[in-house]
Amino acid sequence: MSHYSPAGPDQASHDTEKRYVPGASNLRLAQRRVKDREVQRAFRAGLGRRMEQLERDVEQLKTRQNTAPLVNELYLRIRLLEEDLVSLLGDMKSLIASLLCSPEENEDILSIENSAANASLPS
Repeated sequence: MSHYSPAGPDQASHDTEKRYVPGASNLRLAQRRVKDREVQRAFRAGLGRRMEQLERDVEQLKTRQNTAPLVNELYLRIRLLEEDLVSLLGDMKSLIASLLCSPEENEDILSIENSAANASLPS
């Protein structure tokens, strides 16, 4: 095997010459090439699986990002409905109290209920 190459005196041409390793037989070189190809295939397969997993992760993140505004809007609507419910319950208690009690008793009940309703409102 000649060490001269058209690519230059210190560079071996990979097109015309096989890899030269001192002290290695042709069988060992062939085995090494087979093993190298297997390692490359395994690496490429692992890389492909990793890329597919990353693509799935991106799709999941896009889905979450698209649903986040809807979830936030629903939380806001729930909070507003809870505030309305507290207000309506207070109005209902006041109405029931006015139907059942004298005007003096109503004022006492209303002041107690208003302080309780204000304390129960979420901040």
